[in-house]
Amino acid sequence: MIKKTGNLWLDLLYYIVFGVQNIASGLHDKIIFDTLNDNLGKAFIKADQPVLKFRQFYQSWVAKVQSN
Repeated sequence: MIKKTGNLWLDLLYYIVFGVQNIASGLHDKIIFDTLNDNLGKAFIKADQPVLKFRQFYQSWVAKVQSN
């Protein structure tokens, strides 16, 4: 959640910092998920299923690009 202060410049700073944090955490997660082994089975918790489905989708596109 982004903290709103009522000060335009401070609010803009909070939005920028929030965006950078999301990008940084997403890049960090991508590195972790790229090193997972698909042969280990299903995710441990239900909340991991969408992430693993996205990873499978992403890896299929990577494979298509690398084959061309």
